[in-house]
Amino acid sequence: MDTRHPSRQSQAHSAPRTPSHLREWLPPVAVALLALAVFAPSLRNGFVNFDDPMLLLNNPHYRGFSWAHLRWMFGSTWMGLYMPLTWITYALDFRVWGMDPFGYHLTNILFHAANAAVFYGVCRLLLRRALPAFTRADDGAVTVAAAAGALFFAIHPLRVESVTWITERRDVVSGLFYLLAMWAYLSAAVEQDFTRRRRLKGCSVVAFVMSLLGKGSGVTLPAILLLLDVYPLRRLPGNPTTWLKPPARTILMEKMICLLPALLIAVVGVGGQANSAFVPSLERLPVSARAAQACYGYVFYIWKTLLPLGLLPAYKATADIGLSSPDILLCAGIIAGISMGAFAARRSYPGVLAVWVFYLVTLAPMAGVFKFGSQLVADRYSYLSCLGWAVLVGGAMGRLLRGARALAKPALILAGMLLCGLAILTWRQIDVWHDSEGLWRYTISHDPEFTMAHMNLGVALVEKGRFDEAIQEYRKGLAISPRHQDTLYNLSAALRAKGNLLLAQGRSSDAASWYAESLAIRPDDVECLANLGIALAAQGHLQDAVEQFRRAVIIDGSRPGLHLNLGSCLARQGRLDEAIAQFRLEMEIDSNNAQASRNLQLALRHKR
Repeated sequence: MDTRHPSRQSQAHSAPRTPSHLREWLPPVAVALLALAVFAPSLRNGFVNFDDPMLLLNNPHYRGFSWAHLRWMFGSTWMGLYMPLTWITYALDFRVWGMDPFGYHLTNILFHAANAAVFYGVCRLLLRRALPAFTRADDGAVTVAAAAGALFFAIHPLRVESVTWITERRDVVSGLFYLLAMWAYLSAAVEQDFTRRRRLKGCSVVAFVMSLLGKGSGVTLPAILLLLDVYPLRRLPGNPTTWLKPPARTILMEKMICLLPALLIAVVGVGGQANSAFVPSLERLPVSARAAQACYGYVFYIWKTLLPLGLLPAYKATADIGLSSPDILLCAGIIAGISMGAFAARRSYPGVLAVWVFYLVTLAPMAGVFKFGSQLVADRYSYLSCLGWAVLVGGAMGRLLRGARALAKPALILAGMLLCGLAILTWRQIDVWHDSEGLWRYTISHDPEFTMAHMNLGVALVEKGRFDEAIQEYRKGLAISPRHQDTLYNLSAALRAKGNLLLAQGRSSDAASWYAESLAIRPDDVECLANLGIALAAQGHLQDAVEQFRRAVIIDGSRPGLHLNLGSCLARQGRLDEAIAQFRLEMEIDSNNAQASRNLQLALRHKR
């Protein structure tokens, strides 16, 4: 017999409850907000001289939505990459923010936060299918497990390069649609309504195409969808030899619609990279070295996922790395060991094998065989490939929460500590990317023998007018790689700039020595020849000045000012006929040059 007071019973039944749709949306929103909070310090960062100048600062082609701008976005493989959708996001940023880096960083962070929310949904669907023992009563455990996996992905320090580096927005743009395609496909697999299921599959295909337009690394998705069909969806058997028979053949044919856009983007991407100076040739980096780098890369991202310390914006690659190297043999052994272990445990822990295959497939385009850039590995390559490890973290959390009740609280505390530790490391890594000087000083502190880091630090110092420090960095880089052409060019430019500064101060003798050193590196630098001529003329060394101006005229006789300066020196030597000829040549180049006109009139008057 129920002896409770009626009014209390009524109150118990009428206790307010959170609406089910609100309960469903709260976790992904919370995950997104936490990702925003962790990456918010990026808003204080600026552009850095690591591709940002070439991609954005000195590139006017994306700054608008005219037909010419759109044609360039969809027809360009600028810097070897085809990414029209990413260009459109940059164009929107320019329309709203101009060239204020705050807005560009904000867009990157918002994309990443959206990715975190969508990945929560993907994790939840995967865990529901991978852990069928979970009942509706375990819904809270699934939610916490999915959130743990999503946050492990979202706030891991390996994400910093893709999110904080404005140039690398293509990762977060492509990643959003890659994840949406996975989410739609997984949702379709559990959808009972035929019409809605077809609609979700159509959305998955559209999202896949959008991912490809953000960055070509999304080409792996058809293979990943097949993997999901095997596990955890179990729509396909584990033996691929049976896939050509019904009903597996129908499931296999579903993926054919994705192959055409994937092949098109692959062809465009390979063509763009083949014509790019950023791609090393087979002579510079042979196949054996590429395979060795692939072995290294596969182990590198696992290691950095477990211990994300010493992350750098670039890791230099060397052509002498080979498959017989002890380090590479160790990496190959680790890969073989994980592969055999995951295969042996496929019946008890099929998720481990599925995650391992996911990792191998998604990292393959960037692992080293299809080499892009001079770096050995890059943190940004982990953006999609390490999603599987985050799912494993969520799965482990789910098992702990559903297991012995005594383990639930320690598991939550441990997960909270882990995520807090990752957030702190991420904040530190974001600060590394604050500006160009800090970025490259940090890199040099971890790898003093990296020529590119010394060169880029020198460029950053030149921009601040600190020429002596810049020259010192360039020389350090050349001590490591004496024939590094970019560093030689920048050293020559810095020496010339130092000379210009001294010449403006009236120290022509000192300026001349800097110009001479610059010309020893680049003897055809017309500007430097002209400035050396000016410095020599200021000291009264007129014949030496004439020689420098004549050398400059031979290289580029159409450059304004050269004939004027040469004529002035000749006039001071009393060689009026030659001077008049030079002044007339200057007038042909620039008819509005008042100084050339005056000098010509004076020379003609003295000749009379």
